[in-house]
Amino acid sequence: MLTTNEVLSWLADHPNLLIDHPELLEHLNLPHDAGTTSLIERQVERLRESNRALERRLAGLTRIASENEQLIRRLHALSLVLMREPSPDRCIQTLFARLRSEFQADEVRLHLASVIAGTEAIDEVVSHDDWSDVLLQLRDRGDIRCGRLTRAKLDALFDSAAESIESAAVVPLRGLGLLAIGSQQAERFHPDMGTLFLELLAETLVSRLSEEATSQRRRA
Repeated sequence: MLTTNEVLSWLADHPNLLIDHPELLEHLNLPHDAGTTSLIERQVERLRESNRALERRLAGLTRIASENEQLIRRLHALSLVLMREPSPDRCIQTLFARLRSEFQADEVRLHLASVIAGTEAIDEVVSHDDWSDVLLQLRDRGDIRCGRLTRAKLDALFDSAAESIESAAVVPLRGLGLLAIGSQQAERFHPDMGTLFLELLAETLVSRLSEEATSQRRRA
């Protein structure tokens, strides 16, 4: 005896069954008028539902594309500003101010592997001679991490401001250290969010600050 799934599979392979054998309609139990019209109406309604679902999905994708375009434009403007800043301290201060004002960051910390001249007076910049195991794990994993972090990681990243942070983005900066962006909103940063903006921002920051770090080593 055939199972329901086997019957459904066979019918899917023979979509013209009722056209070739209209007499079968007499034996079908339909929820409305027992006839071809009822089947057509149901098929049309299913197509309409499918179209409505596609329209909603397209609207969602269009909205996301528009938001991403605006984000990339803002990133481009920020990158130009950072590259024009005359000194690393001004570059970092501008970065922090923009992240807070334009990208809803509540806390920002820059952890550096070595001191960059001019940044010592910036409270949010921390230079490390010895990295803790927690920070090393975040720095050396290589990829950007977004979402909720353990209390130990928040403490290591944000120090006294950690209590108010509910979600964060941790951005490794190749050869320099890492950037931590914190939010008081639990859903502001989450594992499923796109990271292209943060990746491009990291490249800009590494390019700008690496120039200064290289110059310092040459002068030394």
